[in-house]
Parts: sequence; structure tokens; C-alpha cells
Amino acid sequence: IRKQKDILEHTKKKMQRQETAGARQEIKEQTQAVSIPATTNIDVIALAVETKTSSEAVTQLTPAEKALEAGRKYVILPNIKKRRRHDKKLDIAMIEAVEKMLVKPAGKLLKHASLPQLNRVIEREMKVPWKIRVYRASLPNLLNFDEYKTRKRMPAGEDERDWVRKIWNRWFDQVFPPTPDDSDHVDVDFRDQEPVDREENEKPCTEVVSNILSQDVSEIEPILDTPENRQIYQIILQEIEKLSGSDETTNRHTAFDFCRRGALYRKIGQLKKAEMDLNRAIDMESDLLDAYWHRHLLFILQDRKAAALDDLKLILTKNKHHPGAHRSMAEINKQQNDTTMAIFNYSSAIKVNPSDHEAYFQRAQMYEQRGDMLLAMEDYAKAMKIMPSRTDAIMKHAMYYFENGNWQSAIKDFTQMLKVDPLSATAYLYRGQAYTKLNNWVSAVQDFSSAIHHDPHNWQAFFLRACILRKAHPRKALQDFSVSLLLNDTEDNYLSYLHRGILYDSLK
Repeated sequence: IRKQKDILEHTKKKMQRQETAGARQEIKEQTQAVSIPATTNIDVIALAVETKTSSEAVTQLTPAEKALEAGRKYVILPNIKKRRRHDKKLDIAMIEAVEKMLVKPAGKLLKHASLPQLNRVIEREMKVPWKIRVYRASLPNLLNFDEYKTRKRMPAGEDERDWVRKIWNRWFDQVFPPTPDDSDHVDVDFRDQEPVDREENEKPCTEVVSNILSQDVSEIEPILDTPENRQIYQIILQEIEKLSGSDETTNRHTAFDFCRRGALYRKIGQLKKAEMDLNRAIDMESDLLDAYWHRHLLFILQDRKAAALDDLKLILTKNKHHPGAHRSMAEINKQQNDTTMAIFNYSSAIKVNPSDHEAYFQRAQMYEQRGDMLLAMEDYAKAMKIMPSRTDAIMKHAMYYFENGNWQSAIKDFTQMLKVDPLSATAYLYRGQAYTKLNNWVSAVQDFSSAIHHDPHNWQAFFLRACILRKAHPRKALQDFSVSLLLNDTEDNYLSYLHRGILYDSLK
């Protein structure tokens, strides 16, 4: 039955082809029989052209018919050419409109056009009626200081700067309270008290004991290890004898002489004598700031921070532009782990002396300790700008870029450091790693080799150079891995074992 169906379908298709071929033959004969006379009638010519084109259209085979004649079961469609966009010709009117628009004068950009006002969602409790909102004015851009003084009742005869500073300090203590420190203590004078048995004091306070011991020490042996130190020591002794002799002969004890002799005693380690002379100088002249300065240095040496801070505050009360006092106060706050006040005092020192690179560096360390890395990097950059030979600031700045993947900036900073310190193996090592991240293998190998040259015990430089030379020079890489393991065979260098084993396996 299937064969009969196939034969019937085949005969039907054959008959259809014959019928279509016969119809085409008849149309062809009809078109050939039509003769166009030689006339100027346009309608007749158009009719002849239409019949000719229609006959040509009928004679053309469709894609399906072509497939049937070729015996294919699929149809091949002709390629259709896509129309390109640039083929479209520009209109003259469009060109004129563009030229007219370009010649137009530029319009002013208003505020409402440059910064559109966004509809913000305001909570119901915070919404204010527009009638009340109009009369609720904010503070003016410029503060009327005379009116402010009258309203706040500034005392007559007081300096404006001191009065404003007190307001500022009061506000600062409220907003930024000092960081609590466990080492805060009160200095206690035990000289008038009775001795305490050892059994009653089984848990002594290390801080107080250290202060008592440091205060009881009356003399520190100076370090005379070099001829230069011995010479300076002899000069100081001669100056002390000169000051003491002048006092005995003339019987004139000036505050300046006591202050100078106390400072010299402090430099050679005579702590008790130094404190006695400085106290006598302050008793004679209470405005002698140098005596307070040297006495505060003595208190710092004895670990009496509270007394040192009192002297520094007195110095700043009488001289607000004393950069050393601000710096020293910041150092004490730093030792007490009071980061906020340390930053504040370093900022005051920078305000008094903007070229103090040490204050910038120390404030950057405080910012880094608090987590404000961007502010820390700005201060490190300023310290580098003021003193280009400051390698510790350059290294801090470069390591920040290195740890954050900013390889180009890190390479720039390490290069600057190598200009200042060409023998720095650490700078070569880190710059070589940055070159490796940028696939600059030749420069990386050169930097690792320079690091090895300046520091032959640097196992990391051997390891990193071997990693680069694994494919190009496997024998040299094996040698570097082995040297790295000779220098450091701990678990920190386990990758050298791994890569050396892989190289041994590949070289079999």
C-alpha cells in the first residue's frame, strides 16, 4: 500500500509539472505573436512592455520549483543584500538645520537646569508647614562677631582669641571626649608616710612603682662610648663649673643661670640637681618659659606625664605659638593611647609651623592607627614634599599603593626611594613584585637581582627570581630555589620545596 501511495504522489507531481510547462509554452507563444507597430503611441508601447515583463515573470521558476527540478528536498533562498546605513544620502534641509543649530549662541546654564531638584521623601514627623518654614531662617553666611560677643557677654578686658579658645575647648571636650587610658594615675608622695611591710603589699602597681623608682634615681651614668661624646661631656662640665663659680664669686643668682645650669645637669644625667635648679629658676622668674620647658623634659624622663602636661599647658597659656610644646603634648597623648588629642595637638603644631615634616609624619601615623588611611596618605605625601629624603614616609606611602594593587603609583614611590637610598634592598624587592604584576619580567628580574646584590641573605628575592626563571632558565631557577631554602627552610618558605619538586619532575 505504501508503494502505491508513493507511485500516486509521484504521478501527481509529474502531471502538475507538465501542466505548468504547457501553460508557460502557451504564454510564450502568445507573447511572440504580439507585434508592436512602429507608432508613437505611448500607451501601446507601455502595454507591450507590461506583457513582456509579465511573461518573463511567469517563465522564471520559483525557488520551490527549482528545488523540485534539481531533486532536492530543501529550498535555497537567494542572498538578500542588506541596505547600508551610510548609503542614505543626507538631505540639504537637514544639513542647513544642523548648521543653523551650531551657529546659535550658547545659552546660560541656570541652577535649576544644572542641578535638578529631586523629590525627597520626608518623614511625617519631620514635615514642617510652609508658613512656619518661611520664618525659620538659618544662620547667616558671615557671623557677626560683635553681636555674638554682646549676646554671649564676653568679659571686658579679655583677649578675644583666649575667650574663643575657651569656648572651642569646652565644645571640643564635649564632642570628642578623651580616650580612656588604663595607665592614668595620680602621683602620690610616699615620703611622709610610714613604711609598708612586704606581706601587706603583695600586688604592687607596676606604674606607680616605676614612677617612684625613677624619681628616687638621682643620677644616670652618661654614655661615653665615642671620643665625640667624651668631648661634649667635658665641655658641659666646664660650663657647669663656670656657672657655679660665677655664682659663688659674685653672689648673684639669676633665674637664667639656674635654668641654664639645670638644663646642663639634665643632659649629663644629674636629675636631682637639674630639678632643684629649674625649680629655683621658676620660683625667681615665673614667666621664664625655658625653665618650664626643661623641667617638663625632666618629668618625661622620670615618666611623670601629668606634671609634664601641666608645664606644657602653662607654656601654651603664655605663648600659643610654641610649636615644641604642641609637639611634646601630642607625644605624651600618643604614649597614653589618646589618639584624638594627639591628632589635635599635632594639627596645632602644624598650624604654628607648616614646615614641620615630623609633625606631619606623626599625625599620619595617628590617622593610620585610627583607620583614616586617606588622611594618613595626605600627611605622608606632605612630609615627603617638605623633606624629600624622608625614606620612612616614602616607604609608608609606597606600601599603601602596593597593598591596594595600584602598581604604577607604587613603582613611582619605590623609584623615588631608590633615588634617595640606592642601597635599599627592600625597595628593589617590592618594586620587582610590582613589575611582576604588570608582566614586566625583565625589569622584575633586574630588581630581584639588585635586591640579592645588596642583601645576599634575602631568601624572598631568590624565591621570586626563581619563579620568573622557571620556564626560561630552569637550571638557574633550581639554583635560586635551593639557595632560598638554604637561607630559610621553615614553613614560611614551603613554596620553594613545591616549585623545586615540580622542576625536578619536568627535567627528568
